[in-house]
Amino acid sequence: MASMIFEYKNAFHSFNRNVRLMMVYYAMNSLANGIAAVLLNLYFLKLGLDENFLGSMVFVQSLGLGLAVLPFGMLADRYPKHTLVKVSWFLMNLLFTGILVASDPRLLIAFQAVQTIGIAMAVGSELSYLTENVPPAARTHLFSFNMALFTGIPAVGMAVAGYLPKLFGTLTRTSPEGALSYRLSMFLALALFWLSGFAVLGLRKSPAMETQRARSFSLKFSRPGAVLGLSLNHCFVALAASMFVPFMNVIMNQKYRLPAQTIGWLFTIQSVAIAFGSLLVPKLARKRGKLAGAASLQMLTLPAYLLLALAPNAGFFAVGYILRGMLANIPYPLIDSYTMEAVDAGERGTVNATLNLGRSVMWAVGGKIGGTFLKQKLFSLPILLATGSYSIAIGVFLVMLRIPQLRDAGECVGVVPETAETADAEASEPVDPEGIP
Repeated sequence: MASMIFEYKNAFHSFNRNVRLMMVYYAMNSLANGIAAVLLNLYFLKLGLDENFLGSMVFVQSLGLGLAVLPFGMLADRYPKHTLVKVSWFLMNLLFTGILVASDPRLLIAFQAVQTIGIAMAVGSELSYLTENVPPAARTHLFSFNMALFTGIPAVGMAVAGYLPKLFGTLTRTSPEGALSYRLSMFLALALFWLSGFAVLGLRKSPAMETQRARSFSLKFSRPGAVLGLSLNHCFVALAASMFVPFMNVIMNQKYRLPAQTIGWLFTIQSVAIAFGSLLVPKLARKRGKLAGAASLQMLTLPAYLLLALAPNAGFFAVGYILRGMLANIPYPLIDSYTMEAVDAGERGTVNATLNLGRSVMWAVGGKIGGTFLKQKLFSLPILLATGSYSIAIGVFLVMLRIPQLRDAGECVGVVPETAETADAEASEPVDPEGIP
């Protein structure tokens, strides 16, 4: 434990001002997302919308992201990424405001569709922007720390989310189970999303940590085999998760009759487990390699999928939910680090967008399938189908591990730097690595 803390301390010293602002941004967004994860779907149901509508929202967002993410990923390889991060923050929050104000299902779906433009900008620019601002040896630690933020901070929001409708119901003297109480609870999350702008608006251009040329608009990659394998794994993992994960709070509520407070605490426990587990993965990467470590963690996830699908009661379901969520999510710092190291610096935005294109399309398909099953009260069948899809994703990684040039593509030689390599001074007069004025 002491060595792990020492490594993260050294890694944190190498994070420049841009990275630290992004972590503040992620922390505030994560807190808001914790509230939304528990309450947003239930809020839609309180408006009188049905489970099929929930599936349609997932489908529209995922399909829209699939259509938009590749163009914006390509733009991120040519233009300053910090600008795209700022624009994406504004668009996402503006459209989410519309979603919480509107109640007509057609308008809600329209807002959801347009919001995908902002999400696509974020997907295409944020990961490669962070990569540019951190020394190579510290990247796995950065992605692990970010995963801890994405999952640990929401635990706070999830823990209190279930109590918010009751609080606002008391304040407004309305039913705590009414749409108004849930809407006001979601407005609290919205306020946090907007407040994160204090960090986003302070971002600057990336320092010239790596030399790269402005990339042409092309889908030719330096390692096409790695991109293909990663894309297939992303697609089948997304298909698996999308059939039930977006509706987990509804399944808990309708099948196991769990109240919002209990759902919030289960979400909280899972988030804490993911946060803790994600901090351990750099050690696994050093011992087994990034790709092999990710494959091992994904294999450990399969029994949790089966437990979730075959759970005889709420207790077993809760255990399966926590285990599956933790084991399925903690490989991503390894996968992200492998991806960013496996390809040339000038194509990272396009590669990340390509991976998210496949993932978004499959998420749209799986979300629609899952919403249909949910409407028919078939809660276990989509999880069983998801287990098969996840098994295929693991098989892709196992094939990649048998090809040496793919297995070793994302490995970075070096140790976490012990001295700060901050770029704050350089960032005041930054060199645009893409050569665009």
